[in-house]
Amino acid sequence: TGVQTCALPICTEKGLSDRLRQAGFCTEAVEDAVAYVSSFGYVDDGRYAENYIAYRIQSKSRRKILQELLQKIGR
Repeated sequence: TGVQTCALPICTEKGLSDRLRQAGFCTEAVEDAVAYVSSFGYVDDGRYAENYIAYRIQSKSRRKILQELLQKIGR
């Protein structure tokens, strides 16, 4: 399921979508799964970004963190 596919308690929509597509799910199934797990708070791009920044702020520059987040969130 989508919840099992997500390696972390909170992941990005893009990350979950990519994993489900790689597993062979169709676009409609991926969209439904993302919406379903989002309704329970398992997919929350904002909270993911906050956690990501807090964990890496001491070891990476702000620019590097921003680049990495933009890749993970897909913007």
